[in-house]
Amino acid sequence: DIVIEKTAHRLPAVTLRLPFTSGSKRSTERVRGERRKLHRKYLSWTNDQALCGSYAELVVLKSLHSAASEAGLWVPPQKPGFIDSIGDTTIQPGPLDCHAHILELPDLGSRVSLAVEVKNINSWIYPWAQELWELLVKAAQVAQSTPVLPVLVCMRSTHLTHQMAKDIGFFTAQTHDQLFNPRIPEDEFASVVDDFGLTIARHSGPLPALVKFLPRTLRANPPPSPPEEDIPWYQRQADRFQLLAPTIARFSSLAGNLPDESRSSIFAAFKAAAFDTIEWPAVRGW
Repeated sequence: DIVIEKTAHRLPAVTLRLPFTSGSKRSTERVRGERRKLHRKYLSWTNDQALCGSYAELVVLKSLHSAASEAGLWVPPQKPGFIDSIGDTTIQPGPLDCHAHILELPDLGSRVSLAVEVKNINSWIYPWAQELWELLVKAAQVAQSTPVLPVLVCMRSTHLTHQMAKDIGFFTAQTHDQLFNPRIPEDEFASVVDDFGLTIARHSGPLPALVKFLPRTLRANPPPSPPEEDIPWYQRQADRFQLLAPTIARFSSLAGNLPDESRSSIFAAFKAAAFDTIEWPAVRGW
């Protein structure tokens, strides 16, 4: 029998232990071939924009609409994945995936825009990740003329990323699952989940995790670490990001495909430059 072993980690690493005796190489190769075939099916879904990438952007837009009233947002008509400007600023190297205007209640004016990027990938987002920096560099260009709050929607992000977000002014919103179009047959999807232990989900409509995140986070007061400013958290983050935007733009190479050693050294230089620029007590820890 095949024995499936799982670690105690929240997202278990699933391995196969095949009991075999001498001469069973053929049966082992058969099992490997079946699993390779099943994994190729999963990869085909991730590479199909209508099933994964663009579909997740549509889910995020529906979530923005669903949360708009409670979160105090105006979501203009848009096609997700094709936001090529905010205000008078053209987004380069654009486009963004979604955007909305944060209303200044109760007057209903708007000074700060949400700049939203969706990374529907099955991996952790670290502070130096290319996926995060693609958003930060785009938003930094906008922020030098228009206040903007970058929001990265991703499956999961690390504590290090959350610490950096507090210091330099952005948010990460976690979906907790890699999202797929329910057009994928349920039985095929279940076989991939069962065999590989992936945290993936077929989903339609607004995502509850995002619908809850937007009103709870945007309108909250900043965390109780200095400076304790009596302003909404979104406002503090946008103010911080606007001040750091020129510094972020200087390190735009982090949004590209870099060798690991180069990425590490460039990020270290950014970190030093950011702490030289920050005018508030930093939480650090990243």
